[in-house]
Parts: sequence; structure tokens; C-alpha cells
Amino acid sequence: MDRDQILRAQLPFTLREADFPGLGTLYRGKVRDNFSRGDRIAMVTTDRISAFDRVLTTIPFKGEMLNRITAFWFERTRHVAQNHLLDVPDPSVLVVRKLRPLPVEVVVRGYITGSLWRDHEAAKEMAYKLVRAVRGNARELSGMLSNLRSTLTNSTTEPPSTEDSAIRARAVE
Repeated sequence: MDRDQILRAQLPFTLREADFPGLGTLYRGKVRDNFSRGDRIAMVTTDRISAFDRVLTTIPFKGEMLNRITAFWFERTRHVAQNHLLDVPDPSVLVVRKLRPLPVEVVVRGYITGSLWRDHEAAKEMAYKLVRAVRGNARELSGMLSNLRSTLTNSTTEPPSTEDSAIRARAVE
């Protein structure tokens, strides 16, 4: 069986959502289903894929791969900064300490897509300034995706149940 056949065969078995009420109180995010009890959270990384703050579909093994990458980097950077990872009992599950979250998401972009593109199209001033600073005249970009000359980093807040909101770098400091 080639890779395409393997993936197609797994489509009916993707993990869209986890249902384990015995693990605690459920909070469902865009990709992870989190079960909280006491000072622990079991984070189940699903195969959901989202864009523009909407779940679009599932992709076989996506959750497992994302979880393995996450666990790798938490372990690899543990000596630089403490983190909340306690255990990885399954390729799609992290067990973590419950901490007060820092609601900031850092996005590294090679293309102007997603929320930045949405903001650009809506002519929001902050996105316009960002695009002009990187590529020149923002109006020239209208109607096309743009491959940036270098990566662009911007921060957003990630409130529990609303869309991401762009924030200034000083707010993160």
C-alpha cells in the first residue's frame, strides 16, 4: 500500500473529538480537547484542522504528529524554561500541570494568509501598517496571497471562546 492509500484507509478513523467524562471537566479548543481535574489537565490532541477560527475537517494522524512535536519541544527546552508537561501516556495525549495561562499566541508567517489576510482585506489599520512595512504598498496585494521575502512574526491574544485579536509586542512584555 502506498502512502495515499494508507491515509485514505484511515479517514474513517480520525479523531474529531474525545469523549472521556471520567477524566474531568471538558474544555474543547480548536484542536485539543482538555479534561481538567484537580491540578492536572489531560490534553487530547485531535485530528481537527482549523482555519479562520473554524474547524474545517480532520486529517489522519494530524493530532498524533502535532502532539509528538509538542512533547519533543517541551522536553528539548525544559532546561531553558520550566514547563507544565508531566507525562505523555499516548501519542495523542499530554498530561500537564494546571497553571495560569499566558493568553498569547505567536504566529510566524511565510505567507500573508489566515487572520492577517482577513485583517488586510478588511483594511484594518494595524494589518495595513504591518503589510506596508514588509512589502511596500499594501493595496498592491489585494486579491492575492503573497509570499514574503522573510518570515514575519506577530502576536495575538487567544481568548477562551472568541477570535484571536492582534496585539502590540509591548503588551506581551
